[in-house]
Amino acid sequence: MKRICLLLLFLPVLLFSEVMRKEAGNLVIEEIPDIPERITERTNQYQNVRSAALVDWDPAGTGMMIATRF
Repeated sequence: MKRICLLLLFLPVLLFSEVMRKEAGNLVIEEIPDIPERITERTNQYQNVRSAALVDWDPAGTGMMIATRF
């Protein structure tokens, strides 16, 4: 009897709950909220970087040579 009461109590939740679902090709996203715009804007500053590599030391011994792309 208790199980039936619990089932009847949660039945509307199970039947009428809507799952947040997005599909993009093979990617299926469920129950993940959208990222707020303020977080996206804040993280853009960390994604705007470029790599640099040590090429050699300056023959005069005063510095180093670095290769990078602009």
